[in-house]
Amino acid sequence: MRLKKRSGLLVLLILLLTVSFAGAGTEKVIIGLGESTMMNGKNITFIGVLGEAASFKVDDRYGTIQKNDLGFIGGVYIHLTGLSKIPAIAILNVTINFVCGDASCDFDNGEGPGFCCTDCGCYPSSLSCLNNMCVENVTQPKAHYECQQDSDCVNVSGVETLCSAPSCDKTYVPYKCKSVKIIECLNDDSCCPKGCTKETDKDCEIVDMCNEAKDCDDDNICTDDTCDGQPKTCINQRIGSCVVNGECLTAGTSEGIRYCDISEKMMLKKDKGITCLNDYECFTKDCRIGRCATKLIDAAFFYIFLGAAIIASAITGVYFYLYSRREKED
Repeated sequence: MRLKKRSGLLVLLILLLTVSFAGAGTEKVIIGLGESTMMNGKNITFIGVLGEAASFKVDDRYGTIQKNDLGFIGGVYIHLTGLSKIPAIAILNVTINFVCGDASCDFDNGEGPGFCCTDCGCYPSSLSCLNNMCVENVTQPKAHYECQQDSDCVNVSGVETLCSAPSCDKTYVPYKCKSVKIIECLNDDSCCPKGCTKETDKDCEIVDMCNEAKDCDDDNICTDDTCDGQPKTCINQRIGSCVVNGECLTAGTSEGIRYCDISEKMMLKKDKGITCLNDYECFTKDCRIGRCATKLIDAAFFYIFLGAAIIASAITGVYFYLYSRREKED
């Protein structure tokens, strides 16, 4: 009974809002996931689906609304009348009873600094208007935030480097400027990232890919990193194969029971009789005819023993041959 009463009140509230806002900016909107629509100067974006609810962003404010419910986000009334998951589509009745961006602050109809600082401004002066939200003015001497958007990071010391773009990192509060490395091969951005060529990025024909060796650091201690050529480009020449305990080992170097292979991996040494290509692959350090052989001294004893056995066998054979002939003659 309580649920039915609540549902009845919700429907009544929606009807009253629809009637009171009629002619003041109520529209039916069908919108796909990730899409945006602009209405009365407010930017509405459908950003996600969770069960029977949908998430929206109005300007830079976020909110979630259950199906058939009415929500209020950033000065906008959103009635979620329909929701499809595959494909993700939301059907909305959107009501905004003021116009944001008409240079008039309509307080009587709910417009104000909180929902449209573009018209109503921000107070105090330590705040500035960004995407219809009052945020800290980063130009103030005592500002805690270093940035509010990427453009605030332009010309910030230590952020703009070769082939990088300034970015406002909003991972932590307060926001800080950081440098984001450009990795895409794009024309006319004055950058030739690693891996790009003049065929994929025409900037590579005229733009230096590096200024000095440190620009070419590939985080591999087994390469010698240099910046050379015209235009300058990175050269990462291999000087070793395997990295062990922060050191670069050349192929063939032994490290306990392992050796550095030409495949740039540390491999276990091999026992006698196992196939091999190089002496260093074997515990015996002797790769003979494609297999790990015994040590030379062991081999010598083996061949001496084998030779002695052959000689003994021959002598025995001769002895029995002569003995058998003597028996016949007698």
